[in-house]
Amino acid sequence: MAFSSSEVTIEKTGAIATLWLDRAAKSNAISDEIWRAIPAALHELAGDGEVRAIVLAGRGENFCVGLDMEAFGDRSRIRLDKLMNQRD
Repeated sequence: MAFSSSEVTIEKTGAIATLWLDRAAKSNAISDEIWRAIPAALHELAGDGEVRAIVLAGRGENFCVGLDMEAFGDRSRIRLDKLMNQRD
């Protein structure tokens, strides 16, 4: 596999691929790297004819606490503002 990320890892066991959020120290909060790595990993796994199921899991005690506001900085506020305005 060509996919590479320090915060998202792929493990395959037979026809099952597990996509691990690997940022346990931050409760697997979504960083910019995770934000970009998940679609890239899914794209790669979609091209793997042996994979029949994909499990999304988080290392550590928490699956995922949501968006890492510190990692996204001002960009997180812009995205949240857009989401809030779309609800109206």
